[in-house]
Amino acid sequence: PLRRGSHWHGLVGAGRANIGAHPIARTRATLSSVTLSDSAHPVGLILFGGNDGENDGENYLDDEWLFDTRTAAWTMLLPHTAQAADASVRPDGRFGHSAITHKSSSEVVI
Repeated sequence: PLRRGSHWHGLVGAGRANIGAHPIARTRATLSSVTLSDSAHPVGLILFGGNDGENDGENYLDDEWLFDTRTAAWTMLLPHTAQAADASVRPDGRFGHSAITHKSSSEVVI
């Protein structure tokens, strides 16, 4: 939790070159806090969907990423594909949507 007097600070070293794998720039995605299996506190952020501005704003993203706030590292959970191999395991690409973390788990409901 944030405390009075808390402030923003960088999570990576000297510049973007140290970031490693990370999601592409996007707008109108969702970012939900989650508790990772080995922690009692929210230490992860799930990024889903959005729009990358390509194709006249009609390119809806369906990728899912986890940002681990302890290590400042991104991990791709579901890669962006034109057509998912199994549509039953992932939602369609979208932007401007809502998402919420289920209180009793690390599941994010979109």
